[in-house]
Amino acid sequence: MIMGVRQALWRKRHLVVMAPESGHVHVVVFEETLRGLMFRLTRRFSLDIQSSGGGSRAEYAAWKKFVREYREESWIILLPHQATISQWLQLDQNESNQLEQRLEDQTKRLAGLGDSQIIIDHEEIPAAESGHSAYWITYCQESEIQKIIRQYGLDDVSICDVLASMDALMAGLRFDGTMEGEWVLVDVRDGGTAVAVFDGVHPRYASFFPIGNEMALEKGTRKAGPIRVGVSPADSVPLCDRIIHGIPLIADEWNRDIHRAWNEYRNASQHESKSSPMVVPLLVMAEDDFRKVWEEALEPRFEVRLLDASKIWKTSIQGLDFIERRHWGGAMPTQRKNLQIPSLLPESVKSAWNEKQLSTVMRSMAFLSCIFAMLVMVLAGIQKTMLWRMKS
Repeated sequence: MIMGVRQALWRKRHLVVMAPESGHVHVVVFEETLRGLMFRLTRRFSLDIQSSGGGSRAEYAAWKKFVREYREESWIILLPHQATISQWLQLDQNESNQLEQRLEDQTKRLAGLGDSQIIIDHEEIPAAESGHSAYWITYCQESEIQKIIRQYGLDDVSICDVLASMDALMAGLRFDGTMEGEWVLVDVRDGGTAVAVFDGVHPRYASFFPIGNEMALEKGTRKAGPIRVGVSPADSVPLCDRIIHGIPLIADEWNRDIHRAWNEYRNASQHESKSSPMVVPLLVMAEDDFRKVWEEALEPRFEVRLLDASKIWKTSIQGLDFIERRHWGGAMPTQRKNLQIPSLLPESVKSAWNEKQLSTVMRSMAFLSCIFAMLVMVLAGIQKTMLWRMKS
């Protein structure tokens, strides 16, 4: 109740931005103050949800404690790249009335891939050509969201939004980005790599392929030799080193898929039927321990200019790592109402969020009413005492 009153009076709340991966979950907590959004803390929990028995009991206990501690705060879930599909669509201005039909047709095609309901949202972005309208469209299966809520024990938390990771990055770039012209983002995560092509701060293309830290770990583990029973973790090759050793072993396949994505984009946007060299600026996003190794794994034939991550955004945020810019971007739409990105929040979750917000407001109003009634009674008592004294 006190938390609700504090939020109602001072507009101060926490935003918990959660990015689940197959081997861990990365959470960043921001605090909404009168000066704007402030970074508060970051936590990583090693929770191998996909593997029964993955992760230690201590990590699971710590995660449950964290969820309980922030249960009443506002949560934002950033879906992993493999759980979403995003595409850029450009129409002639006289065809803009066909957008809904295009989206309906695409939804029907995606619905054939499974039994789950498809969630779709879109936002209009600047077109590449005059006389056209362009849209950024994102899809996902509702079952992917419900699975995350169930597996991570989020049934009783206040989820205010669900976003694709690439859309969260897009929001951060649109809010604070400095880039101009065509450039490529290669985002390496546990489950794979997402390749996105931007024109300034607006996306033009995105794709995903399942080559990332997990595959590097598998290759690096094999290279390290057989696992010996009874060897303590201190004597084995550290997980970080196994990933680093495994990256060069998958570099050829990784580069091939990056080049395939680039050609797919060029074929669609420039109507080129042949392979074209990648001669644009490129930014590699990865965990700090591995980013340099992934950059060195890029083929020289790409002729790319690696971008300095510190110059992508106008401002720096104290305490926030480069990889956590996706979390920052995910929180931005709650602060800037004119910053619109596709939202994948299911209707059932949205209804629960609205009910909790209404309940918080009602509790706050009831508490304030009680305080007001008590003040009235105290003032009435003081007035009555003063009257008795005047009569006597």
